[in-house]
Amino acid sequence: MTWSSLWQWRRKLAAMAAVALVLPWLHACTTNPATGESEFTPLMSPEDEVRIGAQEHKKILAQFGGTYKDKKIQQYVDRLGQKLAAASELPQLKWTFTVLDSDIINAFALPGGYVYISRGLLGLADSEDQLAGVVGHEIGHVTARHAANRYNAAVGAQIGVIGAAILTDILLGGGGQAIAQTGGAAAQGYLAGYGRGQELQSDALGVRYLDRTGYDTLAMAGFLDKMGQESNLLAKLLNQAPRGFSYLDTHPPTGERVRKATELANETPGRGAAGPPKDFYNQISGLIYGDSPAQGFRRGRNFVHPGLRLAFKVPPNFHMLNFPDKVLARGPDGTQIVFDGAPKKYSGNAAQYLTSQWAPKLNLQNVQRLRVNGLDAATAYKTLKGSRGSVGLRLGVIRWADGKIFRFQFTVPPNKASQYDPGFQDTLRSLRKISSREAGRYKPLRIRPYRVRRGDTVARLASRLPFSKLAEERFRVLNGLADGEQVKAGQWVKMVSTR
Repeated sequence: MTWSSLWQWRRKLAAMAAVALVLPWLHACTTNPATGESEFTPLMSPEDEVRIGAQEHKKILAQFGGTYKDKKIQQYVDRLGQKLAAASELPQLKWTFTVLDSDIINAFALPGGYVYISRGLLGLADSEDQLAGVVGHEIGHVTARHAANRYNAAVGAQIGVIGAAILTDILLGGGGQAIAQTGGAAAQGYLAGYGRGQELQSDALGVRYLDRTGYDTLAMAGFLDKMGQESNLLAKLLNQAPRGFSYLDTHPPTGERVRKATELANETPGRGAAGPPKDFYNQISGLIYGDSPAQGFRRGRNFVHPGLRLAFKVPPNFHMLNFPDKVLARGPDGTQIVFDGAPKKYSGNAAQYLTSQWAPKLNLQNVQRLRVNGLDAATAYKTLKGSRGSVGLRLGVIRWADGKIFRFQFTVPPNKASQYDPGFQDTLRSLRKISSREAGRYKPLRIRPYRVRRGDTVARLASRLPFSKLAEERFRVLNGLADGEQVKAGQWVKMVSTR
């Protein structure tokens, strides 16, 4: 056989292999229920979406604070969601609507009909119409099969490379390593953020479902605008310049989405069937605002966790963010503090945990053993160099008597270390155990409806809120009031209190 005929034979074999790879997928063309368009999603069928949603549901609950423990509010959101889902293109799907115990403004959906709304988002809404707009948008992601499309695009990009590698294995006798590479990051494709086109399409579908159920279709645009105001408020609390709002950091900017949603709403004006704000405020009355007991409380510069029976204090001008698995505090000049608990107990001392368990490869400098409020502790400092420059890192470890380990990470630009390091060490030394009596004094803040009385002003009502910083701005964002806008007697607003 000549080299020419051998090459032709290999080309024919490659073509046959390529056809073999493609043929099993040809049956995977389906009609998208929301758009009516034919689409090719061989790697995730509608049955796969239901299975994936069910298996990821528990993971989502664990990652985002769990289910909010208020049966009345859970039932309210479920009734609303089921009403909208019944008007969608997949009314037969078994839909699940969950309020998450998280104060972060968030909403998302998993394939298979799993929709999640954070209690933070629920408290930000001014009406049932606005809440319906968010839920309808997330339903749109499911009905348009956006997760399946993203997953197929993510894996499909790899399949092209993998397919070529498989053909190379067949023709040239390779070791078959490509087949082992089919997992990895692509497996998470269905959870990835959506692109601009998909977000705008879900807005359009959300408006469609609002119109079919009689809700105010302009409410979605109003809530998108309100989320932009909330983002700007958070930037002020963090001493950062407002950067505009990008929903989940992957969505189109608010301005564009508001304009598009408004255009769609004007084409299909809704009737506003949700009722007056008072009815909605009564539905969410008692909703926890900010931190929940399960995640600990931020009170000014102090963090207190009644369940873990601990407390500590961050330096001045640091703003804390509370997550289910950690506390993050951001300060001036790019400084940052991260506090968390180690996943397992440890029988050795704090210094041993620091150097041999937590950071064995960092070659930490100036390792110091300490006593912090009677507890075994250790700290060390290290300057790290990376592609984006250097950063100063101080690590701190405190060991509870039962072997629990609590950890601090302090980061600072190296040229600012002498300025901020004393404050970091003060925070480490402030960690202490609290008594059950002290723990019992901390109660969550809750949203309560209030009817404005004659003589009430924004400034006067804001002064009654339990906030030491930007109280008036918080009141305006919470109630959707523009700068300079005043409340009127008889108007219903949301207040925040410990009662």
